[in-house]
Amino acid sequence: MPVLQRISVCLCLLWIATASASAAPTKPSASGGGGATIYIIRSMPVLGWATKPDIRFDGKFVGELGVGSYLVVNAPRGQHKLEVQGGGLVGPYESQLQVEPGKSYFIEVGPRPNNGAPGTQLMTRFFANTMSGQELPGRGFFGNYVFYLLGAEDGRAKIATLKKIAR
Repeated sequence: MPVLQRISVCLCLLWIATASASAAPTKPSASGGGGATIYIIRSMPVLGWATKPDIRFDGKFVGELGVGSYLVVNAPRGQHKLEVQGGGLVGPYESQLQVEPGKSYFIEVGPRPNNGAPGTQLMTRFFANTMSGQELPGRGFFGNYVFYLLGAEDGRAKIATLKKIAR
């Protein structure tokens, strides 16, 4: 009988092992419904560019972005609308951003390029320290600000020198 007992014990242990393995929680996949982190950055101003524009995300107010500061927004996968309003008679500017879960996005609020004299756009971006970003396509009339998408390395370097705004 000892052989039969050993076989029975082995079968019971095998059954317990397979039952516990199938009940183990599974790790959610990266393509699941997780969220993205969006850093909205405002570096240094150019001359009178010291206002605090309102920032909206998907139509909701998320904060005023003063000079030398940034704020953080967590967003689910999908397309989202960013808006910046400069105050006064200045109109809003809006852009769309497609986000993937688990990723970080660095968006800088910068001066609207002036399409007037040659070189003006380059000089404006240089003095506002927005040279590394790519302007996000958007729409808005009479706005002073636009959004620039930064690379992860440039974005992390900038937020290291800025003040985080608590919401």
